[in-house]
Amino acid sequence: MHNQTRFKINSPAVMLEKFDDEVVMVNLASGTYYSLGKSGAVICTAIASGATTTTITDALSRQFQGSPEAMEQAVSGFIDELLREQIVVPVDPSAPEEPEANGSVPAGDSQVVRRIFEVPVLEKYTDMQELFLLDPVHEVGDSGWPQRKA
Repeated sequence: MHNQTRFKINSPAVMLEKFDDEVVMVNLASGTYYSLGKSGAVICTAIASGATTTTITDALSRQFQGSPEAMEQAVSGFIDELLREQIVVPVDPSAPEEPEANGSVPAGDSQVVRRIFEVPVLEKYTDMQELFLLDPVHEVGDSGWPQRKA
């Protein structure tokens, strides 16, 4: 288990966007894109906010019904998968905390019945790799695109 380890999204190589209860990520280096729902979306959103693995597991136990031990194992295994896919990278423990990384995880709506916990699934898509690698998603600044390096 990664316990108090923090991870972060492997930016700028990986872009992450949250849509309602789904998280979509694109690895611009490989051209692979991913979709996450349910507990996987909660975990990735928490990683992006700077939460430790312990904080993530605690948040899952407040939002889902299930064994805390099973959730802990699922978080650890899921983070291992995200590391293999180079979606996340460990945060250097000596590095100062980034301002946008507050480490908090939404508790969920207390009025809603907690759903049954399901092990997170990383849905991986490679059907558009060639297109992403030919014309990767890019950030456009005030001067437009493409921007030539000095």
